[in-house]
Amino acid sequence: MLTDCALLFITSRFFETFELTLSRWEQEDTAIEKEEIELNSLVKDCWNHCTAEAEIKGIQLDCRIESNVTFATDKEKFHMIVKNLLENAVAYSVPGSHIRCRLEPGNPSINLIFENQAANLCSEDLGHLFDRFWRKEKARSEVNHSGLGLSITKALADMLDIQITPELMEDRWFRMGLKIRT
Repeated sequence: MLTDCALLFITSRFFETFELTLSRWEQEDTAIEKEEIELNSLVKDCWNHCTAEAEIKGIQLDCRIESNVTFATDKEKFHMIVKNLLENAVAYSVPGSHIRCRLEPGNPSINLIFENQAANLCSEDLGHLFDRFWRKEKARSEVNHSGLGLSITKALADMLDIQITPELMEDRWFRMGLKIRT
């Protein structure tokens, strides 16, 4: 069993590594390896990483993306973006609800939309979502959330020239939109 001191050291090193990685991504020309991806399959693969927690909370995914939608991007980086957005949606959704994932047409882009019910989010929070280490109500936040996930997501989206936009809609529905140039 790890002592508190050892756990603190490991956690500190983990955050330090993420902080350095984020800084490097923001300052350097990180290699982008584009390949054609099939969006529906990628979203479903990312969802598979969330199913255990989603089942515990009674949350389901309502994915309305046709299976023939493809575009070229860096698959690994885009996978990280979608996986993190789905993990956050599960973590902060109202138990027993569902997460909606769909496309809205754009020209010359596609808009990938993720929506979930987020009872504790308010419009003032939107400006902080991409801040490093920001968590609403830190004292009551879960231990397994560092406040780095959306910072990483934003850095990756910027690298891939994807516009990411948070929005709080009526009835406490939270929307995260990805505008992807095709």
